[in-house]
Amino acid sequence: MMENEIDQETSKIPQKITSLPLAIILFLVSYLMVFATQFYETHGIYFSMVLFDHPQGFAEIAAGVLGYSAGAPIVHVGIASIFKSKRNPSTRRNIFIGWSVIMILVQARNLYLI
Repeated sequence: MMENEIDQETSKIPQKITSLPLAIILFLVSYLMVFATQFYETHGIYFSMVLFDHPQGFAEIAAGVLGYSAGAPIVHVGIASIFKSKRNPSTRRNIFIGWSVIMILVQARNLYLI
């Protein structure tokens, strides 16, 4: 019986693990691009240090952007978690990477059209 267990363990195909730093960096880039676009749409410039003089305004914009850039990936992860085969860190990272790339492309398009 011991040999069958060893055979079953070695017959599994190793899965490629998605990089956590890649997912974090892409998410931060997409967050900053959404932040710059939202700030430009409301104030007419991409960024200003005056924003730090008004912490309530900064927090309002930052929270709105976080909801915009993280909302869809979180819902997607929730739906994917229904399936047992998708309940792993690699799938979650792939979802955030995919949505981050989409957000970067959409925001680049928006900045180009402005």
